[in-house]
Amino acid sequence: MKRISRRTLAIFIISSALCVGLLAWRSSMEWKRFEGPDIRGTLIMGDDSAPPTKWWNHLWLALWGWKTVVVFQVPREAIERGYRVGYRPFDGKTMLEEKLNYDKSFRMKVGREDCVFFAVMKNGLEATLTLVVRTDVSDARYQSAPLH
Repeated sequence: MKRISRRTLAIFIISSALCVGLLAWRSSMEWKRFEGPDIRGTLIMGDDSAPPTKWWNHLWLALWGWKTVVVFQVPREAIERGYRVGYRPFDGKTMLEEKLNYDKSFRMKVGREDCVFFAVMKNGLEATLTLVVRTDVSDARYQSAPLH
């Protein structure tokens, strides 16, 4: 079996680090701190089978570690006006996705800790969420609902 040269290994490690860094940067560009009005949202209990969320494993968990999702449906008014999806995790830092959505339903990943999920319409009002189901991320019945 042929040995991998140090140069090839170094290139692989640097490329991998750049890819992870790019994913982290891209992810941080889509979600912004939400400083708007108080949000009630929908409290979802955490997934006990998921590893605890720490500062050093959050990106890995968000991309590959969390396997449980919740599917929400929004009212017709939110679909027509457009809405943004948000969450408030256990640390209380409320985040809102910049992307405007027009889908009737969407999926959110569930970590180990409890989390509040919400949607804010383009006009600034909170949209009432209906919890459809709590399921696995690979559930084919809900693949058409965008995963945030």
